[in-house]
Amino acid sequence: MDIDVVEMGFPDMLTAFANKAIDAAVLTEPFSTIAPARGLAVDWKRVHPYFYPDYKNSALVYSPQFIQSQSEAAKRFLIAYLRGVRAYMDASDKQIGWNEVVQILAKYTAVKDPAMYDNMRVAGFNRNGYVSVESLTNDQEFYVAEGVIKPDEKADIGKMVDHSYLENALNILGKQ
Repeated sequence: MDIDVVEMGFPDMLTAFANKAIDAAVLTEPFSTIAPARGLAVDWKRVHPYFYPDYKNSALVYSPQFIQSQSEAAKRFLIAYLRGVRAYMDASDKQIGWNEVVQILAKYTAVKDPAMYDNMRVAGFNRNGYVSVESLTNDQEFYVAEGVIKPDEKADIGKMVDHSYLENALNILGKQ
């Protein structure tokens, strides 16, 4: 089986499906819900749990300037972010405050139709905020194998992930 990997943005993938220019794509929400709803594609398999059982597709990234010039704000932001992740996961997984979370998302994101959220799947968050170095490394190796990243341009993933601000937040909020 031959596969030609083409890099494109998620919204462009919907157009490519509509034009029959692609046969498959790895989509993220809300596009993975929109594509089947519009009859552009079928929801075949999800990255989680089929390909990566513990895959997390979200990470919080700080610029070096933010950390250097506003370290305390970076700490406070991560505490608030982790509280938000946990509230979102509680709403999605346990239906705790689901309607309130949907109203907030409909107000502050591009997905304005509250009914869509009932069909969307939760992004791959870790309740404790950890980023999987293994997942990032596996993703990078895939892109190297496909020629999207040159071997000599690989990032040192271990140096990119710094959990020190996260550990501070977990000392305050506790682990779950």
